[in-house]
Amino acid sequence: MIVELISTGSELLLGDTVNTNVSWLAQELNKLGYTIAHQSVVGDNPKRMAEVFQLARTRADIVITSHDPRYEVPGARRYEPQNNHLEIDRFTEELIADDVCFLYGDTFYSESVIQKIADTPAEKLLFFGNERSIVAIKVADGALFRQHVDRVRALFLAGKIEKCIGWQVYQSFEGLPFGEKTIAADYILIQDGTEDFNSPADYNRRTTK
Repeated sequence: MIVELISTGSELLLGDTVNTNVSWLAQELNKLGYTIAHQSVVGDNPKRMAEVFQLARTRADIVITSHDPRYEVPGARRYEPQNNHLEIDRFTEELIADDVCFLYGDTFYSESVIQKIADTPAEKLLFFGNERSIVAIKVADGALFRQHVDRVRALFLAGKIEKCIGWQVYQSFEGLPFGEKTIAADYILIQDGTEDFNSPADYNRRTTK
């Protein structure tokens, strides 16, 4: 698989901060068998970020985004969403397209799960997770995904549902009732060491196993 390392931040572009992690990450990815084809740095300009992201999508297989600058890791392509008010906005509106995959930033992924996500084809939308949490969404049909994200956001803002996160998008897509977490079709059940962390208690539970 081809990886493009894209770092964002004007402090990197102007040389105010030395990007010391990019060489380490490139070496680690190379050890895992990934091909590092390009490295780029882009400043804090949403239009230029989008342009770099779209270019990377045409020549690389993996792009990772986050709205939190603490996760500015070389090789993890961080994109600052133009709209970031609700939790559902993690599905960055302007980057929704065909053949993209959303990985959750608060999740520890095993290598086997990353491989499964990469290798499993999605017909329209495909969700990955356990009975408690969704950890990835693979999007083959960007317009369809956008339709359900917009529907969930509108229902939440109208006060008709209590949450607007990945589970509600899954429930909308499958025609399931909002509320209780029910697994139906288009859901790959993950039951290894992959786990998300929503609180310090989640982390403590993981580290004390």
